[in-house]
Formats: sequence, structure tokens, C-alpha cells
Amino acid sequence: MARPFGVALLLAGWDRNGPTLFHTDPSGTYTKFGAKAIGAGAEGAQTALQEQYHKNLTLQQAETMAVGTPFPKHPGTRTQRSPASKQPCIGHT
Repeated sequence: MARPFGVALLLAGWDRNGPTLFHTDPSGTYTKFGAKAIGAGAEGAQTALQEQYHKNLTLQQAETMAVGTPFPKHPGTRTQRSPASKQPCIGHT
């Protein structure tokens, strides 16, 4: 079966009720989430989010969780440290 043409998106916003996050898939279906991972490696990242995310996270806790969430190593890429930020980044070889 061929994959449909389209993209998956995460749409985030803020209103009087607070932050809102929606995931849309290529079929046009949308779902509201508190935390969501998409793309390559999303399964591992989503598992980590489900274990660690809660609605009352502080900004510091969210930053720590985001930096610690696993990301995939794709063929043709290498992980390196950005000299300016000392944070991991992905670069093409």
C-alpha cells in the first residue's frame, strides 16, 4: 500500500484556557495532546514523554525533559556538539 501524500504537523497555540497542542496527520485527522512526538524515532520519544510529562511541569522541568528525550541517528548524519550552545545537534556528513 502506498503512503498518502501529505505531512504530519504539530500545531501549538495559547488561549484563555492555556496552551494547546494538536497533531494532524496526512489524512487530515487532528487530535489534541498534552505532549506529542512525530517523525523518525517518535516511538521512543513518545514513550519518554508518556513516562515524564504531566500538566503542571515547570519550564525548567520541560527543558530538562526535552533535552533528555532520545532522537534517532539516521544513516548519513552524525551527532555533534554545537560550539556555541554545547547542545547536541545533527549534521549531514
